[in-house]
Amino acid sequence: MDELTVVKNEGRNARRKIVSMNRDDTRRARLLPLIKKEFIQIFRTRPMLAFLFVMPVVQTLIMGYAVTTEVTRVPIIICDQEDSRNSRRLVDILHQTEYFDVFGVTHDYGQIQQTMDRGDISSAVVIPPDFTARLREGKQPVLQSVMDGSNSNTAQVAIGYLQGIAVRYGESLAAQNPNDRRYYSPGEPPIRIINKTRVWYNPNFENTFFMVPGIIGLILAFSTLILTAVSIVREREVGTLEQLIVSPLKSWQIMVGKITPFALLGFVEISIVMVAGKFYFAIPMRGSFLLLFFVSFLMLLTTLGLGLFVSSITKTQQQSMFVAWFFLIFIILMSGFFFPVENMPLWLQRLTLLDPLRYYIACLRGIFLKGAGFTALLPQILALAGYGVLIIGFASLRFRKHMG
Repeated sequence: MDELTVVKNEGRNARRKIVSMNRDDTRRARLLPLIKKEFIQIFRTRPMLAFLFVMPVVQTLIMGYAVTTEVTRVPIIICDQEDSRNSRRLVDILHQTEYFDVFGVTHDYGQIQQTMDRGDISSAVVIPPDFTARLREGKQPVLQSVMDGSNSNTAQVAIGYLQGIAVRYGESLAAQNPNDRRYYSPGEPPIRIINKTRVWYNPNFENTFFMVPGIIGLILAFSTLILTAVSIVREREVGTLEQLIVSPLKSWQIMVGKITPFALLGFVEISIVMVAGKFYFAIPMRGSFLLLFFVSFLMLLTTLGLGLFVSSITKTQQQSMFVAWFFLIFIILMSGFFFPVENMPLWLQRLTLLDPLRYYIACLRGIFLKGAGFTALLPQILALAGYGVLIIGFASLRFRKHMG
């Protein structure tokens, strides 16, 4: 009796495995033809091919040369290795100026790289331990400025700001000690503080090194969002979406089948821009390709989700283009690509925290130019993952409800 029971149980388990395998095969058999059909439809449309493969190269070449930025309120950290009355006076001047936004004051030189790798600052100034001694000896104290050269424009402007502040500090010392020849000599300018600069990540101030990684984010957001929305709405206009709805395919299979080709093409576009940046602009790739594609996948969750959402609230291709542009304008302008976030009013800076592209561009520049790893980019990665899961989840529910 026990042996018979064992045989029956084994038979049931075998049948369950066969049924499960048949179900998996059926799902794949249903889903793969839909994905194949989407690829065929994309490659049959010549304007879409140009949009996917020609536009990224053209945008990279044009924007890599043409786009520049203006900078104010540069985030800076001060490394005060002396902590004297004179050094604190210089720290106060940096606090009061409108040119810099002081992130903090530290005595640890190693903290500069930690905060710069995380993207919290783009510049630092180091006050040496012999600062006051050299002043008393009538010598010129030497300050070191450390710049994040991945943003060449910001670094160059910040260097000019620091040199101006150093001169102003020397003038204040001369004004307080008019008869002290250590601070002022007839026929000579007030004491000058020599500013020895060390530029990290982009020592030659190549503007394209800063712009091209950001262009990857713009192209990915632009192409995947618009193409996803327009493709699904076009299916509805010609009536083929209704045919899919009445087919044995489930709603999630239709959704996955529609967005998978654009996700794969998004990675192809990333590769195209990376090749153009590497071989045409000679941009270094110091980080991990695996990490870059991982954060790109998280960004794709957001853009494809927005495309699904747009397709669920519009009925024509013109409407979907208009609504998609509405989202894109906010995403691009608030990302910090064209206008530094530090230059924006405080309420707008807080609003940019809702923009996934801001975190994605920060990851791209960190991976390309700084060689930043997962730990350094963890805050941006968590934000991207959160927005991606939230948006793709909401859009999927909306899409399935709209199909029903």
